Amino acid sequence: MTVLEDARAALETGPLCDACLGRLFADRSFGLANADRGHALRVTLALEADEPFEPDADCWVCEMETDRIEWWAEQAATAARGYDFSTYQVGTRVPPLLEENDALLREDVGLDEDAGEQLKTEFNREVGKRIGQRTGAEVEFGRPDVQFTLDLATDGVDVRVNSAFVYGRYRKLERDIPQTKWPCNDCNGTGLWQGEPCEGCGAAATATTRASNN
Repeated sequence: MTVLEDARAALETGPLCDACLGRLFADRSFGLANADRGHALRVTLALEADEPFEPDADCWVCEMETDRIEWWAEQAATAARGYDFSTYQVGTRVPPLLEENDALLREDVGLDEDAGEQLKTEFNREVGKRIGQRTGAEVEFGRPDVQFTLDLATDGVDVRVNSAFVYGRYRKLERDIPQTKWPCNDCNGTGLWQGEPCEGCGAAATATTRASNN
């Protein structure tokens, strides 16, 4: 089947948004968003059939979740206020029903289950791009400063901030200064030697204070 035939078969399954239609052909013609692909296919089919162009107002696959890409990006950017970060990554929890719908669409059209792009992947990319535009940060797939997780079932955004590692160096300018703290050779750091405050270390004052408190 051709791309147009596959697109026509997809539209026959029920109302589809442009993003869900275009996502079936995400591996074709780079530089386009899935919504752009879907819109172009819908227009082409209408021209070919000489029929009125009527975009669908609903979508049985994503339930119009792809219309909220901007909203999700704003929610994530708001949730990260107060954090100073330069890199980030986005993950998405997709409800099982929407994942099943995404798979059923490919099955109904007769496409492989890995054809095009998954709904989760599209969300990660499209929301991620908009978070970068709002915050000025860049995507990092290794160990980002901030990890955003979008939960489509609860409308929640989880923000996890990775710990910062501080690296430093020191200079030892005198040989008699130890690198680590050593206990007193006489009292082993207890502050007492033979029942009396140890005079050989700085723990004597501490031991005396403890004794007076008791």
